[in-house]
Amino acid sequence: VKKELLNRHLILHVVDALNLRAADIFGKSDPYAVVIWDGKELPNITGTTRTSVIEQELNPVWGDREDATFLIPPSTSKNPELR
Repeated sequence: VKKELLNRHLILHVVDALNLRAADIFGKSDPYAVVIWDGKELPNITGTTRTSVIEQELNPVWGDREDATFLIPPSTSKNPELR
């Protein structure tokens, strides 16, 4: 992450995921995404800490769903980590 970006609020939009592992006996998953910044789970713009669940999907697409947008505050760490 560039140093000048660390002092600003950023907007992160989760678009999709590819080739997730199957997590149930039917060979599918019910994935959702969370954003962890500086060791803390961040809320999305709807106030929850994860995207909506896309049921029975190994290649989920959140597209332009409102709950896939996260506001990332300026970092307080010398080595910020985004997961």
